[in-house]
Amino acid sequence: EKLKRYLICSKGIKDSDFSYFRLNKLAQFTIGSNNYMAEYDSVNDPAFFRIMLPIVETIDEAKRDQILERIVKVSSSYKVGKVITVGQNVWISAEVFIYNTDKSDYLFARLIDVLDSMLTQYRECCDGKQ
Repeated sequence: EKLKRYLICSKGIKDSDFSYFRLNKLAQFTIGSNNYMAEYDSVNDPAFFRIMLPIVETIDEAKRDQILERIVKVSSSYKVGKVITVGQNVWISAEVFIYNTDKSDYLFARLIDVLDSMLTQYRECCDGKQ
């Protein structure tokens, strides 16, 4: 709920743009043109929080080695973020352990910024700019 309140107040998303699924452990929302997912399990792992950009690219087998190189390059540039493969898709995630929710708005903003930065770097690698 804190994430939802933050997104509504700070990012201007509508309540209807935010949805829960998988036993309320996953939330989905959109900011601009990016679709995000957030994972939080308050019962089994209340200290762990993950926010993701799912399916940023579908892996073309002919370009698999290039994609894997980009994944390693971008992942090695960030402390809490990583680029991963899920099936035949590339996802970007940022994961943290939260032991205090006093500054959760700052944390959410920072994680979203990390994901956006990683996505930009990943796309620039695709375009050969890096």
